[in-house]
Amino acid sequence: MILRGPEGLSIPDQSLPDFLLARARELGERAAFVDGVTGRELSYGDFANGVERVSAELARRSLRKGDVFALLAPNSLEVPLAFQAVLHAGGTVTTIKPVPSNLRRPLLH
Repeated sequence: MILRGPEGLSIPDQSLPDFLLARARELGERAAFVDGVTGRELSYGDFANGVERVSAELARRSLRKGDVFALLAPNSLEVPLAFQAVLHAGGTVTTIKPVPSNLRRPLLH
């Protein structure tokens, strides 16, 4: 099945992380992410700056295009930042959800 979008739809000639960061800079101090439990917010501008800082550090620590990065973290405002930083550095992300200790089962009986 072929789906067609509206006429005049253009796809930018840039990576998804670059596209998202450019838009985040435009939105500046507006809240991008809000922690539902604490109410803590991360603005679009802080998100973009954080992604660039973490991406540069990952590259400095030898993350290269095509490397796979496992992200093991509880839900937090920093997870989307870390996820996008890996993509921005050229890596691939795989997520691992931490399991609360009261739900763990021993591997061996």
